[in-house]
Amino acid sequence: MKTIVLHSTKSPMFRYRDGKIFIDGSFYQNYYGNERKVFQVPDQSKIISVTIGRFTSNEFDISKLQEYNINVFSKISNFWLFLSYLIYLLVMFSLFFDLPKIYRYVGILILIPTIFVLFIEFFKRKGLVVLKSKE
Repeated sequence: MKTIVLHSTKSPMFRYRDGKIFIDGSFYQNYYGNERKVFQVPDQSKIISVTIGRFTSNEFDISKLQEYNINVFSKISNFWLFLSYLIYLLVMFSLFFDLPKIYRYVGILILIPTIFVLFIEFFKRKGLVVLKSKE
């Protein structure tokens, strides 16, 4: 039996979401996204994948690993959310100094990163959870 340790990076995407661990394409165990999970798999196991919420990971080959420490992280960065908050602060700044000509343009700018984050959340599912060997 191989002992595998999944280390989560505490991504906000994983918060409050249940997941499943699949070994060689079949369901193996439940997994909660923001935790460290230690479990054992048979020696002949080759591929592991994780599904958290609706998001699935890449298929990760565990037959070639020497150490079975695997990082689980999200491809969605907080960049887009940070960008929309930054633009929102610019709008508040312009309200404070009463600059009405830029209200509508900055309002449109807020929508772009917000729509992008929502699009990722609702439509792109495969490959957003990433499994990578811990070095």
